[in-house]
Amino acid sequence: MSAVVMKYPAVLKAGQVVENKTRAKSEVDSDTKELLNALEGITRELDILYNQFDFITDPALIEACIYSIKAAHAKYAYYHKQAKDKHITA
Repeated sequence: MSAVVMKYPAVLKAGQVVENKTRAKSEVDSDTKELLNALEGITRELDILYNQFDFITDPALIEACIYSIKAAHAKYAYYHKQAKDKHITA
């Protein structure tokens, strides 16, 4: 995976990084990978939760599933904001 060094922040694709003078490149690569992996995992989690919601019939389980979906959306929003602040896009 090659790194792209840019003078000014820009929108990046997965695997590209902006050189950060206060951190080593490997740390930036690690942060980028961690954010993208977290977003991917949460997306999979949401897919599973929505599939479960389609088949649940018990009212208590429906409510629990709704709360789980809301929690996953909150996690996704957090990691998405982190990626956006670091100018990372997939």
